[in-house]
Amino acid sequence: MKKDSIIISPSIASADSLHLANELERIIARDCKDVHIDIEDGNFVPNITFGKKTVNALRKATNLPFSFHLMTTNWLEWLQIAADTNAAVVFAHLEALDYPRAFIFGAKKLGLRAGLALNPKTPILHAEYLMPDLDAILILTTEPDCVGELFLNDMLKKATYARALSPNLEIWVDGAVTFDILASLKSSGVTHAVMGREFFRKA
Repeated sequence: MKKDSIIISPSIASADSLHLANELERIIARDCKDVHIDIEDGNFVPNITFGKKTVNALRKATNLPFSFHLMTTNWLEWLQIAADTNAAVVFAHLEALDYPRAFIFGAKKLGLRAGLALNPKTPILHAEYLMPDLDAILILTTEPDCVGELFLNDMLKKATYARALSPNLEIWVDGAVTFDILASLKSSGVTHAVMGREFFRKA
């Protein structure tokens, strides 16, 4: 799904968990290019989303590619799952990687496109040396702050900086994205917007 030339990637973690098959049909009907799979392990982030069984069930229900966002302390076990489930791209968090290039080239060895995700506190500068080997970067635009997880406008500066460093890099944002800020995202160099509650409420 494109809106104002931004590719929207619906996050299935924000869908009605009792009716995931129906929610997938809504995604397909909106001509979306992929399904965004947030894997949260309860350690790296407080929440827990999906395990392997649910991911495999989702794979059986649609042929759309998946984009994986690994909010986990253990990324290795998910790389093969991403490869087996036709992932368009897989992101791991820079903050969780002692050796980021091991993740990047581990993903590429499996035929995956590799991306790094950065929490709001992490400067783009920390990923600069890795950008020649990256296919994409995902900028978190919220954090679990207990005050509503509102969109952090300062993260647009990170997107602009990332675009200046790497003109051809896919730049994704994730967190409290709404339809009315898509134009601002585009002007900051963003190519992909992960959309959760907003998508399933309005799309």
